[in-house]
Amino acid sequence: MSFAHGYFDYFEGVNFYKMTIKTNAHKKHNFAKEKVYNNILLESLRNELKDDNIADSIENIFLWDYKKAIFNKYLYYTLTIISIISIALIPVVNVIEFDFSSLLVALFAATSVTSVSITNLLMSRESWYRYRKYTEDIRRECIQYLCGCGDYKNKNNPDLNKNFFMAVQKISALENIEWLKDRQKNTNEKL
Repeated sequence: MSFAHGYFDYFEGVNFYKMTIKTNAHKKHNFAKEKVYNNILLESLRNELKDDNIADSIENIFLWDYKKAIFNKYLYYTLTIISIISIALIPVVNVIEFDFSSLLVALFAATSVTSVSITNLLMSRESWYRYRKYTEDIRRECIQYLCGCGDYKNKNNPDLNKNFFMAVQKISALENIEWLKDRQKNTNEKL
């Protein structure tokens, strides 16, 4: 069970209150709750780090990935829905014969092909998944830091903030490498 599912209890020194983040597919995802959760997480992190440069950098990386995940999700769903509706309307227009029905059929077919092509060209589904994965990885690293878990057990370690920053930078670097591989793969497939 990932940290995004379930309850987060108040942990020592951090202003976290018991809250639930529901991300199961069968439940409605509440982006307002997730935004509040992200704000609490980032504010708690800022208070704990006491170094604005590191906090700003981690916040920028986290919000970049989060916003890109949301954008790509909406792009994917929007283009897919347009394609599905366009394809579904073609037989309806064919059955109802009127003066410009053949023009509408061509328009719906072109709309469907265009939306599918844009989805494939921009790789919005893959980008959505990738950015969401790295958002969750950074979030998990932040939670471990705030809780004093894993690599962050020793709060007296003078390099604790540096190690945390480097761990987030490593996640960001892995994301960039994966992005480059996806772009290269996408370019090679089009040639």
